[in-house]
Amino acid sequence: MAAHPHNPEHQAPERQQSPTEVRRQPLLSGLTLRLFSALGLVIVVAVGTLWVVDTFLESQIFAEDSAPVSRTPDAFRSANSVAGVVAILVAIVVAMVLSVLIARRLDRLVHSVSEAAATIADGDFAARVVMPRLGQDVDALVDSFNRMADQLQSVEKHRRQLLGDLAHELRTPIATLDAYLEAFEDGVAEVDDQTLPVLRAQTRRLARLADDIALVSRAEEGPALEMSEVSLGQLLTTTALAVSPLAQASEVSLHQHFDTGVPPVRGDRERLEQVLANLLRNALRHTPSGGSVTLRLRRAGQTVRVEVQDTGDGIRPEDLPLVTTRFYRGPSIRGHSEGSGVGLTIARAIVRAHHGGLEVHSEGEGKGTTVAFWLPI
Repeated sequence: MAAHPHNPEHQAPERQQSPTEVRRQPLLSGLTLRLFSALGLVIVVAVGTLWVVDTFLESQIFAEDSAPVSRTPDAFRSANSVAGVVAILVAIVVAMVLSVLIARRLDRLVHSVSEAAATIADGDFAARVVMPRLGQDVDALVDSFNRMADQLQSVEKHRRQLLGDLAHELRTPIATLDAYLEAFEDGVAEVDDQTLPVLRAQTRRLARLADDIALVSRAEEGPALEMSEVSLGQLLTTTALAVSPLAQASEVSLHQHFDTGVPPVRGDRERLEQVLANLLRNALRHTPSGGSVTLRLRRAGQTVRVEVQDTGDGIRPEDLPLVTTRFYRGPSIRGHSEGSGVGLTIARAIVRAHHGGLEVHSEGEGKGTTVAFWLPI
């Protein structure tokens, strides 16, 4: 059974916050609010102390009925002076206590971030900073640091996997070429019409791998786009016609379901055609004979959504977050000799350059895959 695509009304396209949106924050929030509250507490304590001491002294001074009237101004001044001094001393003590508490927490936070950054710089990407609970903005900063560390750890993991995959991809053609060269040197084999195609196939495989590495690097750096108005309906139709011989050869049926009235998008026609052809060929490659690949086009809010759904191999849940990484090939994909695992990486980079998004969904192995991308109208 084919995987069900996401509902675009419930799956909002990815977008980045604009600088205006980032600046729209309350004037008093997070650490600022805490510091302002501490200052307010000091003022309240000072005023309260002043009132309590002044009231107490006045009650003591004027409790005696025999107090001379001439002493009243002096008594007032004395009481106010004593109350003011006591209030100032109490305010200073409270301010120092609050300052020490906040400074200690900030100091621990700075040291934690510094130690974690140093640990990550030394190659240990498992370091994380404990949430300090100093306010929303400081917690957001620590959360961003931890997410950056998670991303670095993921990149390092994928880098090691990439090196392993590259070594695996290079090992086979190099071993084949080396074996034939050794056979030529020993006189066991000769260069003839049977060995030349094998040698050319291996060199083409090496050249294709080198081209894929260069292509994915250029795509992730940001491809140069020639923007114009593009009708995705027409583009889907022409791309489907281009891959129909491959579908017929694989005995896979190709279906199209386009909504009417879908507006055009602004983009690079050749790049978008590259994305569609990549997704279609990938779906046909992993769909067995008798299966089907379905193209869908519809409007979803202020975006146009394209879905390529197949009834093929499917993807394991643990592999879904990795399928768009460079040269990644899951267990169900590694059995295919074609492809080097960069197709979805290139497609995602091109779609993101168009300010869109790409997602991959599958209910598991043998249950098909849906690759969807959306572009702004």
